[in-house]
Amino acid sequence: MNESGVRVVVEADGVEARISDIPGVLDEHLIDWCVTTLGAAAIDPSTVRLVLADDFVASVNQRIPGAEQVFDLQRNDGMVGAKTMDVGDNRIDVLFPAGLFNRALPGGDLGRRAQLVMRTLAHEGNHVAMMQAGEGERDYPGEPWARRNYLLMADQTIGEYRAEAAVPRHLRDDEPGWVPAEVMLTLQAALTQITTIDYQQHLDVRLLCNTVLGEVLSAWKVLGVHLAQGGDAPAQNSLWEAMAAPHWETFTRILTDCPDASVRVPAAFLLDATETLAGEFRQWLGTLGFAFRDSQDGSEFRISDWSLFA
Repeated sequence: MNESGVRVVVEADGVEARISDIPGVLDEHLIDWCVTTLGAAAIDPSTVRLVLADDFVASVNQRIPGAEQVFDLQRNDGMVGAKTMDVGDNRIDVLFPAGLFNRALPGGDLGRRAQLVMRTLAHEGNHVAMMQAGEGERDYPGEPWARRNYLLMADQTIGEYRAEAAVPRHLRDDEPGWVPAEVMLTLQAALTQITTIDYQQHLDVRLLCNTVLGEVLSAWKVLGVHLAQGGDAPAQNSLWEAMAAPHWETFTRILTDCPDASVRVPAAFLLDATETLAGEFRQWLGTLGFAFRDSQDGSEFRISDWSLFA
């Protein structure tokens, strides 16, 4: 434990070690900056750990109850650099690939790598603050399958927007950012693969549903981050008009009405925003060519329009 209250561990093959067990390998100045920033962001730093994982994907998956390798690094046209996870008993682990802190590891400019770690850590620290304040990250138990998924996706998208909106500008000023039209192009390619190739091979509707929702959620979260960064207005082209334009104004209004993660927000406000965004997501999914709804007979997911995947 350090002065910040945040504990640091290195994890390899499921075994934890202390930084002092591997002296001279990791960038301790960068680690100190990270734990100080996490400690400042957290409401209760003593329940937070910074986990430097040798196998990042495996470390995340082993923290997901009942997971069978459900987590991967790809998100739309980008990659996941860290993950903040509630691991039970009011404890939170903030996981990073250990290689990002390895001074001897080849891979470009060490200063640029440190900058990436710091901006990512600031974002994840905002997730810690929101989680400890009980803002978002709800599970919505007891809701029907479709409605629960819409609420979960809305909850996560709002959380990503708020976390990114609170990242200090100087930590991300030199980033290229996302291009909304390209996000839609990547999403169209992924949905075409899922519907016209993958689904035709396995014919598993639940798997179809989960993979479609995973890709769509990634796009929505990326668009939320784009808004939080003050990104440029989307370029108007035929694909954007077909896939996103009818929902952009409402999506923008709901997210930008939410304060950033440094501001504590009443639960009723967040629940109302989540409900409203969930309703918009149901309509947006229909625009993308999918019907996902609950009824007295159960829940249904189907492809309702193939035009985007031809």
